[in-house]
Amino acid sequence: MLRFIIRRLLVTIPTILVVITVTWGLIRLAPGNFYSGEKKIPPAIEKNIREKYGLDKPWYAQYGRTMWGIVRHLDFGTSLKYEGQPVNGIIARSLPVSAA
Repeated sequence: MLRFIIRRLLVTIPTILVVITVTWGLIRLAPGNFYSGEKKIPPAIEKNIREKYGLDKPWYAQYGRTMWGIVRHLDFGTSLKYEGQPVNGIIARSLPVSAA
């Protein structure tokens, strides 16, 4: 039984990392960005937003930062939709409802 659990964990961890990588890539390949909408924002504000979320860095730096946070600290970063809220907090609040 222990051998089965270990084998499952060894398969699950890379699978989760692949799913995170594919999702991250698809979000980055989508046209536009999370702050572009109907209204045009001033360039200075756009620059500040890009710097705040690290979107001014190359894709590999963004990916590395994301994966380092997840693998090392189980930190999924800050929500882009719910400004300033950590994703871990959103998951923690929503998980009991989803699991029920």
